[in-house]
Amino acid sequence: MKKSTNNFLRTLQAVNAVLKKNQGKIESLAALVAVCTLFDQSLEEVEDLLKVAPSDPELATESKNLTRTALEVETLEMALALLAIANGNKNMELHRFSNTNESKLSHCKEQELVTYCKQLATEAKKHLEKLAGFNLKMENIQKLEQLTTEFNNQISVPRIKIGERKAANQNLEQAINRTMDILRDQLDIQMEVIKRSEPELYSEYKTARQVVSLGTRHKKDEDNKDK
Repeated sequence: MKKSTNNFLRTLQAVNAVLKKNQGKIESLAALVAVCTLFDQSLEEVEDLLKVAPSDPELATESKNLTRTALEVETLEMALALLAIANGNKNMELHRFSNTNESKLSHCKEQELVTYCKQLATEAKKHLEKLAGFNLKMENIQKLEQLTTEFNNQISVPRIKIGERKAANQNLEQAINRTMDILRDQLDIQMEVIKRSEPELYSEYKTARQVVSLGTRHKKDEDNKDK
């Protein structure tokens, strides 16, 4: 979440705290009660959106990378065993297919690696009896297939989470903007009305409100830098 968004949220909460603290004074003013209720509901919407924010896509990427590392280890072991079998049987087709190394696997594109691993598992099943001589069994092939499926499922997750986070941030920004509109267009005006009758409430409100104004100036400065 942007630093400016955090600033807005903290300051909006500060204003809301002042309103709740002075609820007894506010209750006698019907128009102000309505606006304060609207402001409180709008702020609750903001806080609800924060609770359901999607997880960091960087964590999904890290998990995917760990799975790939494990997959490459299993793949290389299986491929080298098949390469030895191919060389012993003078099977050139199998030799060409299984002739890989750590560098080739690490530079493989994600979907290419998935395709190769699926084909490797199929080839391994054809030579299961001879693979036993390399201490490789059906359990090893199943592990290779499991890691291949897991990695394949994880490939698109970071992109999905980035999209989810972008949408969530947009929704959050819109909710904050709606709350700020209530603050500027309704609460500010109502507070001016009670300036003389409730000077302490007015003073507390203005103190909290100044922080919001400061946050607004900072946001504008950031926007100008971006331009």
